[in-house]
Amino acid sequence: MSAYSYREINTESVSAVTATPSVQLGTRRLLDGREYVYAYCGGAGDANQGSPAILTSVSGYSFICNTFTTAADFSATFSLLGVVQNATCASSSYCWVATRGPVSVYCDAVAVIAGDNVTMADGGVAFTVITYTSELTQLVGMPFFRALSTKGAASGVVDVYLK
Repeated sequence: MSAYSYREINTESVSAVTATPSVQLGTRRLLDGREYVYAYCGGAGDANQGSPAILTSVSGYSFICNTFTTAADFSATFSLLGVVQNATCASSSYCWVATRGPVSVYCDAVAVIAGDNVTMADGGVAFTVITYTSELTQLVGMPFFRALSTKGAASGVVDVYLK
């Protein structure tokens, strides 16, 4: 056995979306201050850029989008893998999902101010701002993040930090 070990050098772009796996599912890599994991989009629909990538309790590194209907449904059945960051991932394709670091997320039609708490909107296709403390009790089990940027009331992109 050698005293040295090797690490795979990833030459594939984190924007790559492929029909067949190019590396082992669950492979992690760091790039530009973000951690990515290689995963499979197993849902019926495409995972758009800035959308949450949601794991079911038995899916390994297969994720879905747009599947839960309420916060209670989410916390009982699903967990957040990360955010589809660099390219839309077509259904039944493989891609890199951002799991840690600064990312841009797609928010629904609410104003967001830097410092607001942001969580997934019901349905899992976008994120939304938590506007009242009372909402926090309804969102038990939902991941939330601090907004790093500001946007107006129209739907759009907000920067958050995943950790």
